[in-house]
Parts: sequence; structure tokens; C-alpha cells
Amino acid sequence: MKVLYVTYDGLLDPLGQSQILPYLRSIRHNVESLHIISFEKSEHQMDKISTLQHDLNSSDISWSYLGFTQSKNLLFKLQDVFKLLCLFSKICLWDRPNLVHARGHPMAMFSLPYKFFFRFRLLFDYRGVWADERVVKGGWDLAKTFDRWSYNFFSWVERFIVEYSDHIVVLTNTVKVKLLHNTNQIDVNITVIPCACDFSLFNILRSSKLSKKIPEESCPKVLGYLGSIGPLYNFNFYLEVLQACIEQGITCKGLVVTNNINEANNEISLLNHPQLRSYIEITQASRSEVPMLINQMHFLLSFITTFKSTIGACPTKIGEALACGVPIISNSGIGDIDTILHEADAGIILTSYSKVGVGEAIRFIASEAHLDRQSIRENSRKYFDLDIANGSYRRVYEMLQDLA
Repeated sequence: MKVLYVTYDGLLDPLGQSQILPYLRSIRHNVESLHIISFEKSEHQMDKISTLQHDLNSSDISWSYLGFTQSKNLLFKLQDVFKLLCLFSKICLWDRPNLVHARGHPMAMFSLPYKFFFRFRLLFDYRGVWADERVVKGGWDLAKTFDRWSYNFFSWVERFIVEYSDHIVVLTNTVKVKLLHNTNQIDVNITVIPCACDFSLFNILRSSKLSKKIPEESCPKVLGYLGSIGPLYNFNFYLEVLQACIEQGITCKGLVVTNNINEANNEISLLNHPQLRSYIEITQASRSEVPMLINQMHFLLSFITTFKSTIGACPTKIGEALACGVPIISNSGIGDIDTILHEADAGIILTSYSKVGVGEAIRFIASEAHLDRQSIRENSRKYFDLDIANGSYRRVYEMLQDLA
């Protein structure tokens, strides 16, 4: 089977390194050929592109990349669409792929019309509830007529894509139930594969291998925050829990690992707690450095702004923390996380963003009755282990190949 994989995310982005390339390298062994189309950001230097190109060639994977337009100007975005149209058509004409694996809604929307012309099978890698995510990120304001029309139109388009895709991969069981209820798609054509992580990279490290960002002897409780800071994430509640722990006399520190250092400092400065900054270490990290930093955390606090879109969320950082044996403190309503943490006995779900929720977090942090890290790691493996996810993708490909 000849496969064309198309993604608007860059292979050189952190997401591409953790959530795209590992799957594709595994899939390559089970198909006749694999060609990738991605959009790469301009800040990635040519030496990084050349290195990855050489690496993919050595794995017998073809890669064509296009420049990602940072501008929000519609004309520039249409230019991206035109470039993709030309490249996609060329590959379909020359290589005649049997399967197009479209990552995300925009690529599935683009690929579907070609499905009927070139007669390939379409695998829709449904990464989240796209239209609702556009609203919560601020892209669409439903109070505005045009944005509300756009939301309704693309919600209808999503249903159309789901019904005409040959198979759909979703991140959560909650989204699968929604799609089965709202569309004519059947159960066997929808597979749940959560965002996985590499359990060989994210592991429990001995203290001798850890960077001393937070001196262990002076800080028995490290409250960790990992990832972006923005409208999707409730960083303020993380700070509120940390502040409450300090006020309750719990000896603790915050460790914030993010690329949004300025945003983090701004959020902290807006609070009326001038001493709080001295309790927090804020740092950036490469992918290879993240496991070391997670291992310094006693808890990972993950708070996401709830909206209709969060039923499709599967935060990668939760799988990475659990692989390192770090328990999770999260709010409810985030994909399948409530169920996973309960079944894996790997953390706590807070009932609300309120004083009650803060109290629940403080009691959990202060308690000594936590599972050991090895138990948390092993209990969560069946949900997040990359090897298991790779096996699930291979079975999907085998099913699609049998349709030929």
C-alpha cells in the first residue's frame, strides 16, 4: 500500500518530533511506500531540515515540505492552500497513493475532494474538535454573525468528512461516542489512540542524573507546570494552588517548564502576591531535557479551560508525566483523563476551579499516601505507551489495506 501523509504541523516542531515522526517510522515497515507533506516554520534553519531529510531518506521515507505562513492575512493563507494543491496533485498523479492519512481537520477538508477523483482511501486523524477549539482560542467570536456562520459551516463540514472517511482515529472515547451519535459512521471505523509518549525516553531517573534546578533537600514538594500558557490553559489556577500551599505552611516550590516565559512572568506579576515569584523556577527545555525536569516534580498540575472542545483533548504532558511516575492534579472534563487517572490510580481530579478545588489539591499534596512512581508508570502504560499506539496504527493500516 502506498501512503501519502499530509500535516499542517511541522516535522521539526516539538509536536512533530513527539507525535508524528515516531508513528510514521513505525508505519513505514508495513507499507510499500510513504510520502510526507508538512509545513515547516521559517525559523527552522536549513541545517535542521537537511539533517531530517537525510534521516528520513535513510528510513526510505519521502518528504516534501512547504513554508508555513505566519501571517493571519487570508491572501497569504490562500497562498499556502495553492502550494499544497499543486504539490498534492503532483504526488497523486505520479505516485498514485492508495491511502491518504490526513492529520487534522484542515488537511482532511483539503483531501476529501481528491478522494473521489483519485480513488484513494482516506484516514482522518481527528486531533480535536476543531471548530470548537477555534472558538476557545479566540479565532471565532460567536457574537459576530460571520464567525457564527463560519462555526456552523465548518461543524457541518466536519460531519461530512467523518461520514465519507474510510477510517477515523480519535484521541478519546468521549469523542468517539459523540461521532457515533451525531453521524452515520459505524463503530468499527473509529479507533481511539490517545496522544502517546516514548516510555524509553520518559522514564524514572535516579537523583544522580537530575539537574539541580530545584535543590531536593530544600524543597520536598515540587509543583510542576509543563507546556504552553494561553487561553486554553488555566495557569492562574496553578499559581493559586501554589500560593495556597505556601500559605498553609507546606514547604514547596513551583517548577514551570514553558516556551512562554514572558507570558508566565506577566501572569505572575498581575497577581497580588509579590513574594510568589521567588518560589517559582521558570525555564525552557528541549525535548531531550523535559524528562529530567519532570523527574524533579512531585506533582504535575494540568488545568485546561473547559469548553465543548475539551472532550477531544488528550494532553501529551499528562502521558509524559505518568511515564515518569509523577501523579497528576487536573480539572474534570478533559477528554478521558478523569477515567484514566481513576483507573490507573495516578492522581486526582478536582471538582471545580474554586476554594473547594484548591482545598482538594492541598490535601492531596500534603498527603503521604501516594503510589510509588513505578506503580504510576506501569498503571498508565496501556494508555500512553508509544509502542502500544504504534501497534494500534498498524492495525488500522492493515484494516484499510484489506479494503483494497
